[in-house]
Amino acid sequence: MKISVICFTKSGYELMGKLKDNDELKFSYFCKCQSLRAEFNQDENSELQRQLSVKYVDEKIADWAAKEFESHHGILFIGAVGIAVRAIAGCVNDKLTDSPVIVMDDLGRFVIPLLSGHFGGANKIAKVLSDLTGATPVVTTATDIHDTFAVDVFAKNNNMTVENREGIAKISSGMLEGKKLSVYISNDEMIDQKTVENIKPDLILKCKKYALGIGCKRGKSAKDIEEFIMRKLAEIRVSINDVAYISSIDVKADEEGIINFAEKKGIKFVTFSKEVLNGIEGEFNESEFVNSQVGVGNVCERAALAVWENGAELVLKKQAENGMTLAVSTGWKKISF
Repeated sequence: MKISVICFTKSGYELMGKLKDNDELKFSYFCKCQSLRAEFNQDENSELQRQLSVKYVDEKIADWAAKEFESHHGILFIGAVGIAVRAIAGCVNDKLTDSPVIVMDDLGRFVIPLLSGHFGGANKIAKVLSDLTGATPVVTTATDIHDTFAVDVFAKNNNMTVENREGIAKISSGMLEGKKLSVYISNDEMIDQKTVENIKPDLILKCKKYALGIGCKRGKSAKDIEEFIMRKLAEIRVSINDVAYISSIDVKADEEGIINFAEKKGIKFVTFSKEVLNGIEGEFNESEFVNSQVGVGNVCERAALAVWENGAELVLKKQAENGMTLAVSTGWKKISF
């Protein structure tokens, strides 16, 4: 996940130097400190700025935060909790879609998951930040401090949507009180409400059953990719909310357009080697040119199928447009607890 880090003091500016990209988090760095502004502008070649590519934020902090929320980036405020609360106040909307927000004091003593601790992953991000800086994580979600099952984390890890959001609180409080609870998990496109009513579940989850395989020319924008994908999904009547994965070949692992689109939609982006993709069985519309470039004759169809463990099949074969290719598959993975 991309984490946008913003500081407001010189101490916070120096603390950012301890944050390095890793397998789980990729950082972008911002500064809004009036006392550092002149120094910042005069010293663009300082070691820290060369290392981190820090950008100065001239706009209002609330406007900056709104843009980060729109892109579904995580946000780390290095400063007071009050600054963070005021900055995100107009952005907070839904616990299942809000960006994760974390706060760290500018001496790096404490790191606090402030928003979207479970579904957005703020609690997990805080743990990674703690490992990087030595800060003490301050986690307040009841299921974590009592070490009990968190159903929204379970849903996210297993690519499920929550159909009755009030059930999250019911399950969480019931678990803490030791009650017997029921969860209904549907594999159907349309949930059978009569069956659900008969079972009377406390929580209803629906499996996301689609994957998007994508290929594109280097440098395609997220806007172009989004328009192409959304139009093709509409043609086959598949909702983006039912998409579990976006997949491609590993040479596209750093393709910014795909990464940004996946993050905006909150969908996991995975890539596979040419050896894995060539091992996918089936009849595909192969391209000699693509094969000469990346070693695979059809990236999108093979990548769309590669994510699944069971029942993988294409529901939309290769679509090509303006330097982009797309295929859509359906399938299943085992549930993990």
